[in-house]
Amino acid sequence: VGGRADRPLLRSAEAEAWRADLQRRQTRDAFARGVEGRARSAAARQEEAEAAAARMAAEVRAEAAAEAARVAADVRAEAAAAAEAAVARREEARLLEDEAAAAAMYQDERDELLAAADAAREACMGLPPPPFPSPEAGAVPEPPAQAAWRAEVQRRQTRDAFARGVGGRA
Repeated sequence: VGGRADRPLLRSAEAEAWRADLQRRQTRDAFARGVEGRARSAAARQEEAEAAAARMAAEVRAEAAAEAARVAADVRAEAAAAAEAAVARREEARLLEDEAAAAAMYQDERDELLAAADAAREACMGLPPPPFPSPEAGAVPEPPAQAAWRAEVQRRQTRDAFARGVGGRA
């Protein structure tokens, strides 16, 4: 036991153990390299996915900002148009108020003139008709009261025509 004859066997068993240990280490290293490679690949894929997600998020933010700008521009344009329309409506209302005030003023004046004409007509009821000019005698001058009455009638007709025009526009 322990002699020279046992040495080759011992060497052979040691070599076999060493070879088995080497093979185990190589298998373990290869497995570790595979796991490490897969981990690196997964990390690279994750980085690519994160980069793609960041690009998509940036695109979505840019599209959202552009849409918000378009909507804001539309809202500003609508607000400006509404403001212009309001100014135009206020101006039109002011003009109509002015025309209504003028029509009321002319109506009051018309009523006063009609009352004066009625009074003048009643005062003239008992008077003879005005003389008509004869062609051989030449033109007879118009009496001052008749000239005043004719001017009053013409002024009332002009005023009434204007009031009808204002009333038609209102």
